[in-house]
Amino acid sequence: MRKIFFIFILLLLFSCNPFYKQYQNLNVDLQKNKSYSEQLLLIKPLLLKEKEPFILAISWDKNILTKDGKLHYDAVIYNAQSGEKKMFSTTENSEMIVQSKDNSDIKFRELIYILENYINGKEEYLLSLHDSFSSSEMNKPYYIYDFVKKKKLKVKTFFFDKEGKIIQ
Repeated sequence: MRKIFFIFILLLLFSCNPFYKQYQNLNVDLQKNKSYSEQLLLIKPLLLKEKEPFILAISWDKNILTKDGKLHYDAVIYNAQSGEKKMFSTTENSEMIVQSKDNSDIKFRELIYILENYINGKEEYLLSLHDSFSSSEMNKPYYIYDFVKKKKLKVKTFFFDKEGKIIQ
């Protein structure tokens, strides 16, 4: 009986994905409220899919104009070993993760821009960006979670204009 229990514990330890725990550790500074609990529920399936260390660029959104507005996200995952980028999103109406293979999808434009600048070592530039708008509805910061270097970076909200220039 002890051997079976010991084997079960070992299997449980080795089957745990470290990225979910790292995500929690990188967010120790966040207030642990309902919104954070929602984040954990939504992000867990995405983090569990990955097997190798990666870099995650993500933006969270919640419609504050509706009483029961649900949290959702847009995200880009970059595999540092293969160079592959994968785009994911959830919607306000569904917690199902939708994967996009289209790098030109406009809803991922800012995230891809942030990720490319981060990969190219331009952290100071990203941190120097200013919020494009002061409205709380429009103000949704971007985050980089680097599971390779085990660090988090918060980038202020910005948007591109029609010509592809950043609105500052």
